[in-house]
Amino acid sequence: MTFNLTGINEKFKGNGFFSSVNSSKKEVVMTGFLEIVAEGMMAKMANAILETSLPEITTELTNAVAEKAEQQYSLHQ
Repeated sequence: MTFNLTGINEKFKGNGFFSSVNSSKKEVVMTGFLEIVAEGMMAKMANAILETSLPEITTELTNAVAEKAEQQYSLHQ
């Protein structure tokens, strides 16, 4: 799944994706990618903050999407 991001209150743009692969009969590995670039007067500072925090944010978002997918799958078994 791919997606684009556009800031509502802040000036930024971004994109990302989630993909999943069966690694065994009972396990699926989900991969996530997230890129965000700030724009405007505060872009330099905001991009520096994003550079250090984005990997953790990406991991948290990917885990949350995987958990939700797992819940939905369990409901429909």
